[in-house]
Amino acid sequence: MTNDRSQPDSTASDAELQAAIQHLLSAYGFYSPLELLLATNRLRYDDYQGWRRGERATLDDVLLPGPADARTLLNDGASWVRGLHLEAETVPMYGTDANAGVELTASADARLDVLLRTEYCRPTDRKQPDLFLDGTEMAAQNGLIDALAARNRPAAVEALHRMAEIDPGHWTLAPAEALIEALAAPFPEQVDHALSYLQTLEQRWLPAAATLLHTGVRDFMSPLWRAAGAALEKNPFDPDDSKAHASWAYLNGLDWKGVKRCALGVPDGESEPILQVRLAEAAWRLRHYAEAVGRWFWLCWHAPKHFEECVEAAGFPDTRLKNAWDVAKDQELDPPLATYWFPAWTMIEEPGLARTLAPCGGDSEGERAYDHVLALRRGHSDREDLDRRRALRDLHPGLLGRYLDTLGP
Repeated sequence: MTNDRSQPDSTASDAELQAAIQHLLSAYGFYSPLELLLATNRLRYDDYQGWRRGERATLDDVLLPGPADARTLLNDGASWVRGLHLEAETVPMYGTDANAGVELTASADARLDVLLRTEYCRPTDRKQPDLFLDGTEMAAQNGLIDALAARNRPAAVEALHRMAEIDPGHWTLAPAEALIEALAAPFPEQVDHALSYLQTLEQRWLPAAATLLHTGVRDFMSPLWRAAGAALEKNPFDPDDSKAHASWAYLNGLDWKGVKRCALGVPDGESEPILQVRLAEAAWRLRHYAEAVGRWFWLCWHAPKHFEECVEAAGFPDTRLKNAWDVAKDQELDPPLATYWFPAWTMIEEPGLARTLAPCGGDSEGERAYDHVLALRRGHSDREDLDRRRALRDLHPGLLGRYLDTLGP
């Protein structure tokens, strides 16, 4: 469907940067530069996890396109969030698992290291000390949460006992017990065990993590999701129970290679809209950007409701495609710009994509319009261009008019 492109753009427009930061503020209540790099694919999740486990000294070698560009991006982000009157706080970063408790260095570049460790939040979001909460109790509560966030089971068990001695009815005890149970539970090996494990994960462990860990939910839960995915790989895909497939567990565990492997392993899986959604996100997270766009375009033509749900969802990863969609919705063209026309519209508005995408060869009106615009953007003989323009006019006069407008006088 597509040719591939291995690198993200080294710069982000002001609109893209601001949209990404606004999403983080909405999702977490604060802005973390490290989360921005993860969200914009400038830092792979597995590389980030390896750093937290102590497998690398800094993140410098795994930032794309490099530390200097990351520093520029985060400087721009810091300038913008300060205009929102957010409060800055420099926070330490600690390791997880066997590296739990070790304070980490994000970058050998002192300025970048400070940028990565500086978080911003609204003054009303900053937790104020409770004057009526005993300092011993507060220390025990924080110690329990920190041990769980680091996935350090022995320390969490010890902290749980300490908390129970101080206050047997403390609100942290029940969710902490659930998370300690999750850390102790053997990983499933058979499909039946994996299905019951998945049910416990979603109904018991995930709510407990959300209660206690806030932004640490992802890092605590990821190994559990991946364990479920590994055991579900032999379970066939059922469109009526799509969450029982390994690709769903791997999606939540942020194992993008696992998502792609399992979804592509389903017979005729690329005609299943649910799998196309998962494959599109996996391709984007693996930095196969052209493939991701091609799969989202497939949804526009063959499962438009699925695409609309994706692109309208909070956290849709491709900000450029999202921006194009928002602009397209406001157009008053004749005929109206239905979802299946959107890929052709995007080729008109984002001509650079024509260098990375391939014709789809489909028979529907939307697919044919897309192929015509793609060919026009690549430029061929005058005679062929004329034929393509006429064909596009017959399919959608408004798209032809918009294409001609972009050519200038």
